[in-house]
Amino acid sequence: MNYKLIIAVCILGLIFTQIFIYEFKRNPNEYTELNFVFLKKEGEKNDTYKIYFDEVIETKEKVFSYKGDFYTILDYSNGMFLLARYPKEIKENEKFNFYFEITNNLGKKWNYTYYVLLNENIVKENKIFIKNKEKKLIKEELQISSTGKNKVSIKLDTKEEIYFYVEVV
Repeated sequence: MNYKLIIAVCILGLIFTQIFIYEFKRNPNEYTELNFVFLKKEGEKNDTYKIYFDEVIETKEKVFSYKGDFYTILDYSNGMFLLARYPKEIKENEKFNFYFEITNNLGKKWNYTYYVLLNENIVKENKIFIKNKEKKLIKEELQISSTGKNKVSIKLDTKEEIYFYVEVV
């Protein structure tokens, strides 16, 4: 057996691997953030909270709608509420909305394409231009006709994805 040939092929493989890593290495400081929007409200631990609104509020357990926006109470701890700006439960064919935010840390301006998916099927496609180190808040509205548990996803052309589940009754 020709061991010199095997060693030469291994060395060439290592060289090609190093070149590939060097050429296609992604800078860890260049990335995109994709997040749902959450709100924090603080108060004292032993206080009883009554939230008064200037209009009728639709509420069911931890989900409520205020001025057309949906909120879900995710957590209460040490006097702090964590609210998500998306619903956990809605009625069939009811229009609902949710918010998400895209932050550009790619080191250059970028024209993002984002997709809104319902149960892995694209229902909306939009583009948004974001300068480097800037973020944009995006509000989307959907209507779901299929009852049961549904997955709502946001996917970017840069491969980031976030999702939540909503129960349609």
